[in-house]
Amino acid sequence: MILANKAATALELLGRIETGYEYLPHWIKPACLVFNKGEMTFSNMSSIRAFASSSDAARGFSCNVVICDEFAFLNKNVADKLFTSMYPTISSSKNGKFIIVSTPNGTDNLYYDIWCQANSKEVGKNLEGWKPFEMFWY
Repeated sequence: MILANKAATALELLGRIETGYEYLPHWIKPACLVFNKGEMTFSNMSSIRAFASSSDAARGFSCNVVICDEFAFLNKNVADKLFTSMYPTISSSKNGKFIIVSTPNGTDNLYYDIWCQANSKEVGKNLEGWKPFEMFWY
């Protein structure tokens, strides 16, 4: 599942995945049953869907990997509700991953809170299992 602050951004990310899929060698590429603007479904019954982030964007779906793009730019109320609704689905799976990608946007947002807790060295304040990465544009 791909979630972004705007539907156009989520669809752009899915488009990049579609391009990568097209260049895979045939022996590794599962058949694609649905190949449209907002979804890819494969013959192995896995799928990739793109949504604009909202408090109930992905409610009712089960996911192994959720990618949230530009998470710092979501309204704090929406981000809190989205995270609260999605996190139990991911944490219940041994292989579940919640990937948050964003450029910074001040300190009054859930992205900043998670970033600080993931980087904290204080016992009890660190978010166990979270691995923060910094990437620079250059």
